[in-house]
Amino acid sequence: MLFEKLKFKNKILLTFLFVFIPLIIIGSTIAYYQAKKILQTNIEKELQSTTNSLVNLINTAASVSIKNRLQAIAEKNLDIAQYYYSKYRSGLLTRSQAIKIIEEIFLSQSIGLSGYIYCLNSKGIVTIHPNDKVRNSDVSEFDFVKKQMEIKDGYLEYDWKNPGELQERPKALHMVYYKPLDWIISVSSYRGEFNHLLNINDFRESILSYKSGKSGYAYVLDKDGTAVIHPKLQGINLLQQSEYPNQFLKQILKEKNGKINYFWQNPDEAEPREKIVIFKHLPKYKWVVASSSYVEEIFSPLRTFRNVLTIVLGIILLSFIGIAYVISVSVTKPLVSLMDKLEGGAKGDFSVRMDDGAPAEFGKVSQHFNFFMDQLEKYHGKIGAEIQKNIEARAALVENELKLRGLFNQSFQFTGILSPSGMLEEINQTGLDFAGCTAGDVVDKPFWQTPWWRHDSMVQHRLKESVKKATQGKLVRYETTNISKDDKIKDVDISIKPVFNSLDKVAFIIAEARDITEYKLAALERKKIAVQMEKSQKMEAIGTLAGGIAHDFNNILSGILGYAQLTARIRGIIYE
Repeated sequence: MLFEKLKFKNKILLTFLFVFIPLIIIGSTIAYYQAKKILQTNIEKELQSTTNSLVNLINTAASVSIKNRLQAIAEKNLDIAQYYYSKYRSGLLTRSQAIKIIEEIFLSQSIGLSGYIYCLNSKGIVTIHPNDKVRNSDVSEFDFVKKQMEIKDGYLEYDWKNPGELQERPKALHMVYYKPLDWIISVSSYRGEFNHLLNINDFRESILSYKSGKSGYAYVLDKDGTAVIHPKLQGINLLQQSEYPNQFLKQILKEKNGKINYFWQNPDEAEPREKIVIFKHLPKYKWVVASSSYVEEIFSPLRTFRNVLTIVLGIILLSFIGIAYVISVSVTKPLVSLMDKLEGGAKGDFSVRMDDGAPAEFGKVSQHFNFFMDQLEKYHGKIGAEIQKNIEARAALVENELKLRGLFNQSFQFTGILSPSGMLEEINQTGLDFAGCTAGDVVDKPFWQTPWWRHDSMVQHRLKESVKKATQGKLVRYETTNISKDDKIKDVDISIKPVFNSLDKVAFIIAEARDITEYKLAALERKKIAVQMEKSQKMEAIGTLAGGIAHDFNNILSGILGYAQLTARIRGIIYE
């Protein structure tokens, strides 16, 4: 090859060019992309911080807006109650007519989508409610009602389930008290529907005042893809507009929280530009708040950095070429000789030695190499012997492990190894065959949540408590049940034993279970046989007793019969 025919100094120079230049370029590239990564990380942190701030701003502003809205509705309905009750006092209406009109007005209003107005008195009796099943009922045992009865005026959050509903839903209300009727007028709304009570204008300008770079901005989307707040497209459903790209919106609405990059073209721009957006979900209002910035504005400082880096790299490259040339010239025959010796030693000739009379640094290198080879030759035999011992020891360990693994898997008992936290780490084949599963189905799961105990939550709870005791260093053993792959309940004798390490701490836990179903059935059968034998013995004893009584009774009758016959003879003699 041409490279082999070159002089050594030229080889060093070419080696530098082919090795160090790529390294320098790679290093520069890494530095460039590291700078790019730092810029991106900083902007992401800034966007994340901004998004969090916007979420807090919306939560605060929305909470105030909703409270004010509920308060305004409550006070308006208080005015309505006062107006019609005043007509009753002036004699224009009867009291029942006034109350009926007030009730109709209250029940005709909806707060948000499904919120409503209801009234209760100071004793906790519901006087007005859209649900007839709730009206006139005593709800004073509810905590939020107790709070209403106590304060009678103000804002309150609570959970409520109407009759017929499957579960409680979070609600909020503002209440005012009308003393003449002893009514706590409560304007309530489900918190999941708060977005229908909000006035966007209360905080729209605050959201739009955010800027990232020259043209980055923040926006808010609802769950249907409508731009609730946007500097240019507010009120437009972007998912239904073909002129705007909407694939990224689908991803945002699906993921709800996270970061994505996408291309976007505003109405006043000539072409789309890449953007980065950090977005966060507001479940209470079913909105997604997003902070965005254009990538080209984020990385604009990189252009200056790239130009400076190119100049610096050029200077460094020229300097290293000159240095490499000077070094290559100074390395001559001594190095070639030393390389030959090194090659011999590398091939396994531990008797090779260098000429320690070489000048300057080469002489010192020769001395160190000769000393190294002396030591290497000395310990070569010992190292070979140790390596052989290690090979034999490793083979013995492997064989021993195979034996232990065979014993573990072939045991007729269900055996598992748990971590100190109760997670199943290993299970033998007997246990897997019993449940009809693989190790992958159960390993790294809490032991009490594995398929063997799926039939009974009480069994799972007791097992969990037993594992907890084992983690505290206690041996636990008891009888319980488990379920097989064909859904048969089996009686088992289970023991959960902690194993301690050298520091007297629980290293792992061994769980063993033995099927005692047949044993218990046999014990039950023996018990039945014993009961039957006992009954048979009782009947035999009763028969013996009856026979004895009959015999004794016959003896008595014989005596009576003899005396009777004697009496009859005596009477015959007398009459004769």
